[in-house]
Amino acid sequence: MQPPLPCPTVTWHNDTYPSISPSRPEQNVNGKTIVVVGAGSGIGGETALTFATAGTARIALLGRTETSLQETASLVPRSSVHVADLTNAKSLIDAAAAVGKWHLLILSSGYCPDRAPVVLSEVEDWWKGFETNVKGTLLAAKTFIPTADADATVIGVASDTSLVSADHTPGLSGYASSKLAQVKIYEFLAAENPNLFVATVNPGMVETDNFHRAGGRSDKLPMNKGGFLRIISLGAARCANVHYTTSVQFNYLHTLWCGWPALKLNSYELAQFGQIGMSVNLRPK
Repeated sequence: MQPPLPCPTVTWHNDTYPSISPSRPEQNVNGKTIVVVGAGSGIGGETALTFATAGTARIALLGRTETSLQETASLVPRSSVHVADLTNAKSLIDAAAAVGKWHLLILSSGYCPDRAPVVLSEVEDWWKGFETNVKGTLLAAKTFIPTADADATVIGVASDTSLVSADHTPGLSGYASSKLAQVKIYEFLAAENPNLFVATVNPGMVETDNFHRAGGRSDKLPMNKGGFLRIISLGAARCANVHYTTSVQFNYLHTLWCGWPALKLNSYELAQFGQIGMSVNLRPK
């Protein structure tokens, strides 16, 4: 399909295709410990399933609700459950101590406040977006980065909404502004920790609780289809594999969309697309 969002190629995917299969040899993550925050449902749960298929040694599932985490764990071999609130430092410290050294940290938790104009927003609910999306990212980074492997990867699930003009996303000030602030934290983490690979992944249109809270309509938007939700973790795996194994150097690639074609990206196309960072206006030159 034609790219509905910024893309360095003319191809855009919103469904699964063979080259992104987690069972492909180059996606193998044998011996790696993966930490998924927000693993109880939606993007986080699908991410855990994908990395299990890719052969990871251990997957630590973090989230607030033990019941939903156990449901994910029942489908994910070699996993452990850690009940932790992203906004509660003590619970994250306990989880990090239990997990120990890790190789890939995926932060997929997020909160979308109720949709309303700024002046009509309920302040506590509006600010909850910042508590979860911004403070939660800060606490997770402070807690887990000290126990990272020397060559670890951090992936944050960002939001296309934060890059869209306000007139196209009415009523989403709390969500869009908090996700934009969140991305800036990842940019600082990348600059301050050159030994780590830090990137954000924009998932596109995914039918989750936050999608419905934002007032999204799947019949009006270019939705990701079926198991394509798992391409989000492919995006993470691709970042990890770029960092660990591939010969093409994408070290300046710090944000990507899951609809980008995995095997068609090359250094020339990315250079033509322009400097790709987390906080620039992504527009082809």
